[in-house]
Amino acid sequence: MAKECTQCKRENPSVAVVCMFCGAPFVETILTEEEKQSKKITEKEATIHLYQKQIAEMEATIRLSQKKLDEAQQKNDSSKDIQTKAEPVQNANKSFPVAVLVVGLTLFFAVTGWVSYFKFYKPWDFERKAPRYYTYANSVFLRSSQLLGVEHNILKKLPYGTELIMLDLQTDWSYVKWKNPQNKESIEGYISVNYILPISDFNILNSIWGDNESKETISASQYRKALLLYIKEKGDTGRWQVFSKSKEIKPNTTYYDRITNRNSKFPDFAVIIKNMLNGNRKCLIFTFDDDETPHFVYEEDAPATGDISSIKMNNGNYNISYRQ
Repeated sequence: MAKECTQCKRENPSVAVVCMFCGAPFVETILTEEEKQSKKITEKEATIHLYQKQIAEMEATIRLSQKKLDEAQQKNDSSKDIQTKAEPVQNANKSFPVAVLVVGLTLFFAVTGWVSYFKFYKPWDFERKAPRYYTYANSVFLRSSQLLGVEHNILKKLPYGTELIMLDLQTDWSYVKWKNPQNKESIEGYISVNYILPISDFNILNSIWGDNESKETISASQYRKALLLYIKEKGDTGRWQVFSKSKEIKPNTTYYDRITNRNSKFPDFAVIIKNMLNGNRKCLIFTFDDDETPHFVYEEDAPATGDISSIKMNNGNYNISYRQ
């Protein structure tokens, strides 16, 4: 049986002598022996009841703590389950940068390939497959614009036989690229079509020169083109050649005079060519329009020796004199 403190009014065990809360002493009442025994039993029962109550409170506290612990454990287990379920997603997320990297690299190489193709390979391939042309005059100007007779647009002075890469073949002008074989210098510009030949025609023309003297003597482009057209028309490529002396020497295997038309812009051109297979010689005569277009007008067998000393025209006939 518990007893109440007269000071703080709190319950204390019956065996307590002083209040366990405020320290106030309990006053003992004088009892008989029987009352004392009964009181002891009652106090023991009260103490047991108090302890049971405290135990019950402790058990309740333990149950509450256990409940909280269980809830915490469940939350922890739930977190683990969520984490376990999220792992594939996390793994997928981990693979995402790899996918991005692959896509990025693919795009990078695609763009790089595209740029390389159109900026480098395609121009290089076009240039590689582009036809080659050659200058056949002694001196030809590569210009920055399509304008003759001026100096401000001259890019390069090209000698006979210069190789050109044809980028755009036009009627009067062509856009070409010239590469210096020594230092790989490259220049693009315009050049008159009157001074260039495709490689097949240039090879034919180049085979006509019996020596360098002949090439220098027949220097004008219209005379060279006249010879080329004759050889191509006759189909005698590689058989006929020209052997000339210096321009100042007369008589010569070349002859220039206005024979057919005294009022023509360009003099007629006569030349002796030699068949390199049998040694036979021919004398050819060409006339020219004002735009330099050549016309083959006459040929005859020439003597085995001797050069052209004069050419006269009587009644539409050409009379050629030869002299040693």
